[in-house]
Amino acid sequence: MIFDLNNAGPLGEEELWMPEMSEDLREELFGLAYKVRQSEPWEEYCDQDWYGVRDPETGELQIVSILGMDGKVFALQLYLPEEGIRFWNGVIATGELNQNAALFDLRMIECEFCGKDGLPEEDLEWNEQFPPEGVRKGTNGYVSFRSHRPEHYPWFIEEEEGRMLANALRLLPVFGEFTEHVEEEAYYNTRRGENPRIPIFGLKEGGDPRDAGDWKGSVSEFPIAPPKVVPEVPRDDVFHARMGKLKTKKGTTWEIGSFFLPGPAPVGGRLVYPTLTVTAPHESLALPAPLIGSPTDCRMAMQRKSFAAMAEEKGYLPETLLVASPLTEAAFEELAASSGLEILPLERLPNLNTAVEALVNSITGRTEDGVETPVADGMMEAGESEYREPTCPARFVMRIDLVGAKPPIWRRISMPVDASFFDLHVAIQDAMGWQDCHLHNFEIRNGRDRVALIEWNPEGEDLPMFGLGVEQLPELQTTLFEVVERGFRKIHYCYDFGDNWEHQIQIEDVVDPKVLNPLPELLKGRGACPPEDCGGIWGYQELLGEDSDYTEDWDPEQLKAIREAKFDPQAVEFTRARETYERWLVMRDL
Repeated sequence: MIFDLNNAGPLGEEELWMPEMSEDLREELFGLAYKVRQSEPWEEYCDQDWYGVRDPETGELQIVSILGMDGKVFALQLYLPEEGIRFWNGVIATGELNQNAALFDLRMIECEFCGKDGLPEEDLEWNEQFPPEGVRKGTNGYVSFRSHRPEHYPWFIEEEEGRMLANALRLLPVFGEFTEHVEEEAYYNTRRGENPRIPIFGLKEGGDPRDAGDWKGSVSEFPIAPPKVVPEVPRDDVFHARMGKLKTKKGTTWEIGSFFLPGPAPVGGRLVYPTLTVTAPHESLALPAPLIGSPTDCRMAMQRKSFAAMAEEKGYLPETLLVASPLTEAAFEELAASSGLEILPLERLPNLNTAVEALVNSITGRTEDGVETPVADGMMEAGESEYREPTCPARFVMRIDLVGAKPPIWRRISMPVDASFFDLHVAIQDAMGWQDCHLHNFEIRNGRDRVALIEWNPEGEDLPMFGLGVEQLPELQTTLFEVVERGFRKIHYCYDFGDNWEHQIQIEDVVDPKVLNPLPELLKGRGACPPEDCGGIWGYQELLGEDSDYTEDWDPEQLKAIREAKFDPQAVEFTRARETYERWLVMRDL
């Protein structure tokens, strides 16, 4: 199933269904969960105090992790092969959680202990149907069971998943007794990159899985999942026949990528994360309509369909195709061999990664059965709060005017299209000649109406709310391309909220020199920069006048220098925005 935003109906037209589970198993699950809740294992164990469970029916080794020591999420999680095991292999090897893997590429069953607020109606009914023997304790006295699958939104568990989770819950006390009799050094080794040895429990021959005494523990190495395999690329004769009619156009570069939409849609009875596939030529600022597909669709088929539609619309093949995954690279290898197309693998697509979030905002989110559906949250990669240099060779040409200055004071500069608004702030300070010693912000306006406020937000801090109806965007993460792609080419910049120096920035053109230069370039300019703290544009104009009373407190030599100052293009030196950001970090920590 592939949705085309231009032709298809809205996402989520299918119905959701509730997985079947016997009343006996559900009652057993709630009973086991309440016992775990009463024991509060998170007081003693953290998420990397693992134990393994050898499934009696499949023989698969599953890994149990306990959450709650940090006081945020209280849960017992059962990680299943291969995706669940691979997730922890990555954590052990790097010491870091892969947020994308945790959200989109995980196989896990979870028993979470939570509060009543926000629980779907079904969970509330089951909690009341199978109440605990004692009084519910604290804010996490309710239980919910969820199934996590690759590219799927967490959903209610099925019978088989309930059986496996029951074994994991039942074995928690056995794990506690086992650790009391085995020295911790005999199995745990959590040094980064070294595979730990963990307790693993298997059912004795002829044993009853419901009897905890029939399980036997031993110590073994943490399982290693096989590497993720790129699927064999099916040949598409129709695709190659269509593309074989087109010639490669020199000097052209396209990007193609598939992105997970953060908001789920019903497919096959449960919620999935659809994928959005886009082919974006560098020679065009406007992104084409994406294709949206479900996890059951062939990702490579979607990418070929998107690429073919763009190629036939343009009438040529690009000289270079930028990709960010081995799967995408494999989808076009045969075409590259026959056409001369050059495939360039990158860790991050310079235009698409920064533009997709803005594009996703055009798709309306939904709420299904109490599940909140964010639209744009989560699209960005981990570590977004840190400064990131531009990576795209294409550049915007823009003119910056100091509003109200007579004679005019302006600069024309160019900078990468994927530069952030923090990059633009630093460029304006350098180009104009300001000292960057006051606060600032950017505004996006539709006529006289302010529609967006772009502000400095070091380390992803929450932005203050300045009123309803105005979108607030973080300066470090918002790129010029995102704003231009949404149809805005005029930007307003205010420096020093006391003197209120207003600047108007007009995006005039886009050029592609093919060679990356992350720094801004000065193209032209006129008029010297006013002095800091002189009373804003009104005060500056008074200083230029010969007969103003405003000049009485100013030194005559100072006034002479201000009035005779000329703009010197040779004196403009652009600093790397990263250096400015790092200086801020140093000052913050003093």
